[in-house]
Amino acid sequence: MVKSSDTLAEDLRKSEARFKRANEIAQLGIAEVDLATQRMTLNPTFQEMCGAPAEISVETYAHAVHTEDRDRVMKAFEEAIADGAAWGDCYRFRRLSDGVMRWFHSSSEIEVKNGEAVSAFGIVRDITAETVASAQLELVNAELHHRVKNLFGMMQSMIRITSREMPGSEPFVDALAGRLQSLTAAHEVSMGTDRSTPVVLRQILEAILSPYDTAQNRVRISGASAAIPQIYVTPVGLLLHELATNAVKYGALRPGKGSLAIDVSTTEQSDLPPTVTVQWDETSSDCAGIGTKDRDPSFGTQLIDRLTQQMGATIAREWTDSGLRLRLTVAGVK
Repeated sequence: MVKSSDTLAEDLRKSEARFKRANEIAQLGIAEVDLATQRMTLNPTFQEMCGAPAEISVETYAHAVHTEDRDRVMKAFEEAIADGAAWGDCYRFRRLSDGVMRWFHSSSEIEVKNGEAVSAFGIVRDITAETVASAQLELVNAELHHRVKNLFGMMQSMIRITSREMPGSEPFVDALAGRLQSLTAAHEVSMGTDRSTPVVLRQILEAILSPYDTAQNRVRISGASAAIPQIYVTPVGLLLHELATNAVKYGALRPGKGSLAIDVSTTEQSDLPPTVTVQWDETSSDCAGIGTKDRDPSFGTQLIDRLTQQMGATIAREWTDSGLRLRLTVAGVK
């Protein structure tokens, strides 16, 4: 059935109205750049974001980009024009109307005709609130990390001072101080202080478990040298630390003859990053006190589950006659 011109016009009007409404809800700035005239046309949302009129020059816009970001942003934009490729970046922008600094995230595509770039169409989001919140959270985490490190240091000093009042306690003090130092190292990893990307999972396991692996060699780590994204270091570190603490309190790492075997493996996926699996097997001749599926979940169990959900990971637990068997699967990196 062929639609009449009036029907087509009405459909177009409705489509434009839906697009306008969706844009108003999403609060997206939209800009179109005429590369021949170097003029930018801004939609009302972007005008408000920039504190600018409906049309400004590219030079004016570039001048409002923060001086520390300007060269990087303009160079990337010019390279996108030369290649006819898509472009995106985050940068600071000083609003033209009042000079207030904002954070923008821009994404654009270049229109090419007859082999020549003629225009750029871009979408811009104001990410100031998210950026400020992230910076504040990082500051709080840094302060927390600093205070915890100070607490560990104070504990080390108290142990050494007390030992001077107790002749013959040196072996005990040395062992305790060594374990405390290992806990400090575990805290470093679990707080995600190592900014390298990616992070080898075995390093996290060794840092978390080293305080509990005494001369009896009760902890064995084997398997692939798999890596996880840096963003997962903190939740993975906290999760493993919780598992280790539970093993010491209730499981195979209590005083006795128990042992813990951990195997790391990877599974390749054609179009996605590989998955990394941690197989955690506790073995103990005395399983009294080890949890069962029927008991109410403790705070530690709830924390593990929340961290797993945060990463989009999966976790499976099984309490056998010899102890806990647990399988954690998380996204890795290519």
